[in-house]
Amino acid sequence: MNLSFIQYWQYYFRYESKGREVPVIAQRYLTIQVPLVPLLKSAASDRSSIVRRVAAEVLIRELDSLGDESIQLAEQLSLDHASPVAERGKFALRKIAGSTLF
Repeated sequence: MNLSFIQYWQYYFRYESKGREVPVIAQRYLTIQVPLVPLLKSAASDRSSIVRRVAAEVLIRELDSLGDESIQLAEQLSLDHASPVAERGKFALRKIAGSTLF
């Protein structure tokens, strides 16, 4: 059974036993707290450039709360071989230096 896609049988004409499988769509809230810095370090060194790009976006958003780790992560991301990741890393460095208005 694939847990990410659960279905159940729903009759639409019960007398002839006709029906279809309907996907179950649900939502639940997680109550765990994940430390941000180890997660960002792991995402910044991931193989996928999409994951690294998201890490760079989160770094830019959380720049004020990270402290000294933000400089190291921004430098690592600015040297990335994927240009979208490198541009976000360079923007984070400019934002740390205070030379941007955003």
